Amino acid sequence: PIVGTLDQIMYAFAYIDESNRLTTVEQRDLDFYQQVLAYKKDNPNLKVLISVGGHGNGQSATFSRMASSSSSRQTFIRSCISYMKNMDSMALIWTGSIPAALI
Repeated sequence: PIVGTLDQIMYAFAYIDESNRLTTVEQRDLDFYQQVLAYKKDNPNLKVLISVGGHGNGQSATFSRMASSSSSRQTFIRSCISYMKNMDSMALIWTGSIPAALI
């Protein structure tokens, strides 16, 4: 199968919820994550990444809110650590304005 020839799979997307925590886009994503992670059994060198955000999905304001304070960033970081069990990395897709406090 093709999975043996892949270096990485980027799963798109996860979102940031109103509590500044990482969450699924759809409930069935949890099942899909497990299916993708199971490919690592056949290809131990495979890296699985989760993509957060994305262009045109209304997450720009959510990213700005999450990034606006130390406590909201800390909440987000802790949720990422928990959410990403068995995943190798994350890509943050933040399109839009950056809060002045971060510049």
